[in-house]
Amino acid sequence: MTVHELQQEILRLKREKNICILAHAYQSQPVLEVADYTGDSYGLSVQAAKTNADGVIMCGVRFMAETCKILSPEKTVWLANPMAGCPMAEQLDLPTLQELKKQYPGYAVVAYINTTSELKTACDVCVTSSSALKICSALESDKILFIPDPNLGGYVAKQLPEKQFAFYHGGCPRHIVCSAADVAKARAAHPEALLLVHPECRPEVVEQADYVGSTTGIMAYAEKSDAKEFIIGTENSIVEHLSYVCPEKRFYPLAVQLTCMNMKLTTLMDIYHCLQGSGGEEITLPQGVTTETGGEYEFDAETLPDIFSGLAISLVIIFFFILINFRKFGITLVVMLSMSLCLFGAMVGLWLSNFTIGLTSVLGFITLLGMIVRNVILMYQHAEDKRKVCHWSGKLAAYDAGKRRMVPIFLTTAVGVVPMMLGGSTFWAPVGVTIFAGGIGSLILVVTILPVLYSKIYK
Repeated sequence: MTVHELQQEILRLKREKNICILAHAYQSQPVLEVADYTGDSYGLSVQAAKTNADGVIMCGVRFMAETCKILSPEKTVWLANPMAGCPMAEQLDLPTLQELKKQYPGYAVVAYINTTSELKTACDVCVTSSSALKICSALESDKILFIPDPNLGGYVAKQLPEKQFAFYHGGCPRHIVCSAADVAKARAAHPEALLLVHPECRPEVVEQADYVGSTTGIMAYAEKSDAKEFIIGTENSIVEHLSYVCPEKRFYPLAVQLTCMNMKLTTLMDIYHCLQGSGGEEITLPQGVTTETGGEYEFDAETLPDIFSGLAISLVIIFFFILINFRKFGITLVVMLSMSLCLFGAMVGLWLSNFTIGLTSVLGFITLLGMIVRNVILMYQHAEDKRKVCHWSGKLAAYDAGKRRMVPIFLTTAVGVVPMMLGGSTFWAPVGVTIFAGGIGSLILVVTILPVLYSKIYK
C-alpha cells in the first residue's frame, strides 16, 4: 500500500471500531494526519476522556498512554509502539523517590507529567509544563520537591522566590543538549528570528528566549505572532509542523540534536497493526492503583441533580408566564414544545465541540431559556401592536414581528458569545457554545414557527 492508501485504511478501521487516535506533536506528519487529536500529552488525554470512543490508540511514549488510561479507566488504551519509552520518565523509579522523600521531609512532591504511573502514586500533585507555575504557586507548602526535571523545576523556582525547592537531577536527554553556544550560533545565522524554547532546556538557553512555553504554547505563539522567522528550541518535528501550518513564515531548529528518536519509533504501520489487533500494547494500571473522579466532575455529580430539579420548576413557571401573556393555551403549549428546537441545537453544538453536559453548559441552557421567553414575548407584543393599533392583518403583523426579532437574536447569539467560545476557557466556552448553537434553534423558532402560528390564529 502507498502512504495515502494506508492512511485511508486506518481512517476506515478506526471509524468501524470506534477508536480514537491520539498523536503527540512530536510525531511525524503522516501520523498526525490520521489522528483525531494532536497536541501535548495531558491535553490529548483530556480530549480522549471527553470522547465516546470505546478505545484509544496513543501515538507517543509509554507515560502518555498511562496518563490516558488514568483519565479514561473505562476505555481500552493501547500504546501504538510498545518500544516507545521516555528516558526522562524512566530515569526515576519508586524506591529512589522514597529515598528522596526521606532526604526532604516535609516537602510537597510535585511530579512532572513525564513520569510513570507508578511514580505518580507517590506524589502530592502532577503538573504539566504549562501548569507547573500556577500549581506550585497555589500549593500550601512552602517546600517543594520537584521531579524529575530540574530545568523545568528551576524555571518555576525562579518565579517563586518565596518557596524553597529541591530537585532530582534528571532531565530530558534531548532538550538538555542545547547550550548557550547553540543559541549564539542560531541567532547569528538568523538575526531577525525570535527564539521560542521549552522550559526543559538548560537555564542558559531559557534565559535568552523570547518565549518560554509548552509545545502547544510554542506552536500557538508562532502562529499568532506577527514575526516572520522563528528559532524553535524543542523537538525538531515542531519545525516541520509549523512549516505546514504557517507556510508564509520561516522556522529553524535550535540544534540538530533536538530529535527524539523514541517519538519517531511510531509509524503508520504500528497504528494499522494495532487497529487489526496484531500490534500495539494494551495499557493497564499498576496493581492496586485505582482512579476516582474529583474536581469539576465530582462537583457536577453533586450539584447537577439539584440544578435539573430547579430547571424543571423553571419550565413550569415559564409555561404559566407565557400562558398569562398569550391567554391562548394552544400557542403556549406549542411554544413550550418548540423550545426543544433550541435544546436540540445546543446539544448538537456541545457534541460537535466535544463538551460534556456539566454545570457550565446547564448555566448556558438556563440563559438560553430566558432569551427564548424574552424574544417570544417581544415578538408577540410587536405583532399585537401592529394588528390592533395599525390594523394590520395577522399575517403581515407576524411577518414584521419575525423580521424585527431576527437582528437582535443574531447579534446576541452569533456575535455576543463568540469571544466566550473562542477564549478556550473550560468554564465560559461550554456556556458560549450552548447559547450560540441553541440560539440558532431559537432563531428558527422566533422568526418562522411562531409568526406562522400567530398568522393562523389571528387572520
